[in-house]
Amino acid sequence: MTQQKRLTLAVILLLLPLLALGCIVAKNEADLARAKTWRVKITGYDPRDLLSGHYLNFRFDWQHQQHRACAVGEDCCLCLNAKDGSNIPTTSIKTCKAAAACVSSLPMLGDDPCGRGEFRCIKRDITSDPEDQQRYYIPEESAPQLNALLADSAMNLTVDLKVTPSGRRLLTALYVNDIEWRDYLRQHPELNQPQATGSREHAWRIKIAQPTLYGSHLIFRLNWGEATKSDTCTESCALCLNEQFGTNEPAISYVSNGRSPCLERFLLTSKNQTTRRLAYGDFSPNDPQLFALSTIDTETMALLLAAPPKEWAIDVKTEGWGGAPEFGDIYIDNIEWREWARQHQAKSQP
Repeated sequence: MTQQKRLTLAVILLLLPLLALGCIVAKNEADLARAKTWRVKITGYDPRDLLSGHYLNFRFDWQHQQHRACAVGEDCCLCLNAKDGSNIPTTSIKTCKAAAACVSSLPMLGDDPCGRGEFRCIKRDITSDPEDQQRYYIPEESAPQLNALLADSAMNLTVDLKVTPSGRRLLTALYVNDIEWRDYLRQHPELNQPQATGSREHAWRIKIAQPTLYGSHLIFRLNWGEATKSDTCTESCALCLNEQFGTNEPAISYVSNGRSPCLERFLLTSKNQTTRRLAYGDFSPNDPQLFALSTIDTETMALLLAAPPKEWAIDVKTEGWGGAPEFGDIYIDNIEWREWARQHQAKSQP
């Protein structure tokens, strides 16, 4: 092979990756150019992810029942259609084959281990399913105001969502009451006041049930009483906490998420929705909770748990946006548990 031919071959080999990359970019651009833009309502989930920068964390409020018209093993897709040319979608869940006739369709996770949120799948993309937690990056200085707005059930927060024919998604604009969020904050300078978010903090005393030791942790469930009967919820359901006069125990009820005023609202997973909470480490009020103990406290707690049942409770601090609460002291019969142990140990002495 001559020197000229070798040079020509080298140039071709160098250009091939660039040509392939150019073809991929052109294909993606063409796909994006044919994307349909939808205006989708969002609902609060966990508005701040301190480990990943400053995000508005939310779920799409698709306004459909959680029934899946897909058999086990079939691929499921979210079907988006429009009425009279509107960009506000009507949605349903269909097999992906049936959803091909929809204006847009989005693939959903099936009943696989990652879909169920097993720990070995913890690194998968948390925004891969349209019913999962979503994230929208916001500047640090705007995080408190937008967090407060998302937690306010009276506010209407929406996003523009581009969906390509291939099912790719792209979040573009965020709106508050149909006003682009930056313009809304400029029009409402009072939201810059510190009390806009700080006033949402509350301290509760909540009863706990089924306390048991697991290593150096106390495992328990928060006892929501009769409120745990959520059969009347027809939409996305939330546990609603409000104040009661003369006590720090919350008044508890179930509400359709975003429909009732609550000082704190914890979103619940629908009984027909695949549970994936373990993949994100988010808070679910009906799940077992952990409370870390020192070695000495673990020994004392083991003795208390071996005794007959008593009334247990725990201090819980919430911040008004549905995120994981902060656990404080544990109480037995309204006495701090270590003090209760000391008092009853003294009484048992001869």
